[in-house]
Amino acid sequence: MRLNKESVQPERRCWLVLSMHGLLLLMFAVGCTSAEKEEVISCEKTISLGQGEALIDNQEWTTETVVWSESATGIQIILPPNDGYNITLVAQQNTEGTSIAEADFPLQVGLDAQQGGWGILYEDSDSHSTQDGGTGSLILETQDGDDLHGCFSFQIDDISIEEGFFSAQRL
Repeated sequence: MRLNKESVQPERRCWLVLSMHGLLLLMFAVGCTSAEKEEVISCEKTISLGQGEALIDNQEWTTETVVWSESATGIQIILPPNDGYNITLVAQQNTEGTSIAEADFPLQVGLDAQQGGWGILYEDSDSHSTQDGGTGSLILETQDGDDLHGCFSFQIDDISIEEGFFSAQRL
C-alpha cells in the first residue's frame, strides 16, 4: 500500500505505517513520531488583517498596513516602517523545491538564497539580508482571496527576528 502525504493526516499515516509493519512497531514508533511532527506546518497565532509583529533582538515590534504582491517568480510580503524598522519577505519556492505558484498552502520557505526565499530587515538607513549569509524560515499558512497569513523568523548579521506574524492584504 502506498500512502500519499497530502491525503492522510500525519497521525493517521503514522498509525497506518506502524500497523502495516506489525513487528517493527516498537523500533519505528520513535522515528515516526519525531518525523511527523516536523511535517506539521502552522503558525501559533493569528493577528488582525493588515497587522504585523515580531521580536527584533527580543524587543516587541509592530506595524500596520502589511501588504503582499505576486510576481512571475513568487510572492513578496512588505511589513512597512515603524520605530525605525521594516521587513520584506520574498518566497519563490517551498522547502521541497516547488515553485510558490504551483505549491499548495500551507507551505514552508527557507529564508536564505539557496532555499527559495529571503528576508530583509531595514534598520533606519541600513539593510540586512539573509541572502548575505543569514538563515530563517517563512510559513505561508493560508491564502483567503486577497488575504495572506503566515509567520516567520530569521537571523542576519547579529540580529535576531523571532516570533514574526503577519496578516497581509494584496496590493
